[in-house]
Amino acid sequence: MKRFIQFILFIVIPIATLNAQTTSGFKYQAVARNSDGSLLLNQPITVKLEITDANGLIYYSETQNTSTSDLGIFSLNVGQGSSVQGSLAEIPWTENTFNLDVYLDVENGNSPELVGSSSILGVPYAMYAERAGKSMDDQDTDPTNELQTLQANGDQITLSGDTTLTVIDLGDLVENIIQTMDQDTDPTNELQSLEVAGDEISLTNDNTNTIIKLGPIIREVLDTTGLDSDATNEIQQLSKIGNTIMLSRDGGEVTDAVEDADADPENELQKLSKNGNKILLSGNGGEVTDAVEDADADPQNELQKLTKNGSKIRLSGNGGEVTDAVNDADADPQNEIQRLSLSGNTLSISQGNSVDLKKVSDGDSDPANELQDLSINGANLSISGGKGVQLPLYWQFEKGNSIEGIPDIIDADYRAQVPSLQVEGGPLLTSSGIRSTDDVTLLGANYYLKTTSSQNRIRHYISGDAGTSIWYGPNGRENAVIKGDPNNRNNGKISIYDSNGSIQASMEINSAGKGVLAADIKNFFMDDPEHEDQQIWYASLEGPEAGTYVRGQIELVDGEAAVTFPDHFLKVATLKGLTITLTPNSADSKGLAAVDRTANGFVIRELFHGTGNYTVDWEAKSIRKGFEDYEVIRQKKEN
Repeated sequence: MKRFIQFILFIVIPIATLNAQTTSGFKYQAVARNSDGSLLLNQPITVKLEITDANGLIYYSETQNTSTSDLGIFSLNVGQGSSVQGSLAEIPWTENTFNLDVYLDVENGNSPELVGSSSILGVPYAMYAERAGKSMDDQDTDPTNELQTLQANGDQITLSGDTTLTVIDLGDLVENIIQTMDQDTDPTNELQSLEVAGDEISLTNDNTNTIIKLGPIIREVLDTTGLDSDATNEIQQLSKIGNTIMLSRDGGEVTDAVEDADADPENELQKLSKNGNKILLSGNGGEVTDAVEDADADPQNELQKLTKNGSKIRLSGNGGEVTDAVNDADADPQNEIQRLSLSGNTLSISQGNSVDLKKVSDGDSDPANELQDLSINGANLSISGGKGVQLPLYWQFEKGNSIEGIPDIIDADYRAQVPSLQVEGGPLLTSSGIRSTDDVTLLGANYYLKTTSSQNRIRHYISGDAGTSIWYGPNGRENAVIKGDPNNRNNGKISIYDSNGSIQASMEINSAGKGVLAADIKNFFMDDPEHEDQQIWYASLEGPEAGTYVRGQIELVDGEAAVTFPDHFLKVATLKGLTITLTPNSADSKGLAAVDRTANGFVIRELFHGTGNYTVDWEAKSIRKGFEDYEVIRQKKEN
């Protein structure tokens, strides 16, 4: 990738003195620098020069190949390059003001860049005179009577025979030339060299005879860093006298708490030994008594064995014996197992006794003829082959009946506490609520759950062959409605109402088969991991589209990076309305652009042909597939 180069330019345009044998042109000199300010040294470059007027019209253009010097300087003769457009000799210098536009290509390629434009402050009169002598007819045979003479008076220049009496004031121009030009045609005679004598540095051809003494600087560096030219004078040595350890070159000393008092590293080693039950440490290290006296060297002769004889369990080596309370008296592990058997009414156990089961027999061989059935008739609960009982808290509604169907056995106090029920087809109600309806079918299309004051609390009904449930609050208004979509009863919808009866939240399957949630605000929450009595609530970001996003971080290398979208994003997002946000993680960034977008990703490039190396955070937002025509303004729905 081509890097961007900044140039600091100095234009030198002395008025040329030309004759018929010389090539038209004038001097141009510049210093080239990198974007970081360092000189561009010994670098081949291609220079394109254009002479334009104030309106940008190109009168002359040429290219030249050259190289910068070891000081970053390059010099050219304008007019002596490869002509691209126009002729230098045909420029009407006296009829207009002109600029010199400079383009450079540090790679000698075909993409020069504009790096500077400067006004041409002085007219190359010799070129003008040469053009005049070649192209103008003076209408007489005298070749010299039109010649004019330049006259100088202080800083002012006039031209003889000039009827316009034009005066050119060179004061400011000369001062500018003196400050910016080297006042001669030799591009190298101002070059200077550094000379070193001892610790002094000076510059050749320096009229001020300035000398820089490095001695104090070097000493200050040595004082602050400890640097010198001796590679070994900082090496120190350790030594020991007695129990004192010392470091050479005033490195200090320490006392060794352990005084060996000799040079033998082994004479302090000790050995353990055992004699009988005595454990001894050599070198007068003392002894201890081993509480366990084996009295021999045999590691096996203390092992004992268990044996059993009858009910006696013994341990060898006079280890004693115990009596086993369970004496099998034989070695057969199976001969004590018994078996149950039934013969008629007699139950027997092998090697044991028998019992007569007549006392618990039902007198026949039918195992089911004693089973009974429960049945209910109205408020009467009966068991087959037995008696029935009246259920005091049980009642049944006929179709269209209301609370009057409650049996008279229920007192007035209980009647006031139990909610009323009005149904078509009617379930059953007990003191603990509505009975299980596993075997009860609710007939009809409309029923209610009401309070004792006949206020609706729950209504269930059938509409369009689909069930609908409405839940009411104490104010008589809907709290929630569960129903099918009017356009498709197989698509469900739940609406949640406020105290004024207005929908504030809903959940539905729309006509396109998409699940839709709607509410004043959508949240998620979690328990605060640091405070048990707190929660953290976040609200969803909202906008006029069904948006989706993906983000990440990538390393910019030489000013460029390629981002590939993950597969999951390509599956849910459409490129319609794709927007990309870039954040450079470097204060030296020249700015970033997202370019070369494709269906799979995009490319990040640093502006102004930058070559930065740093990380970039990126985020891509798009519209979810299937929701490209998201409707923002809609007709209000009642439920």
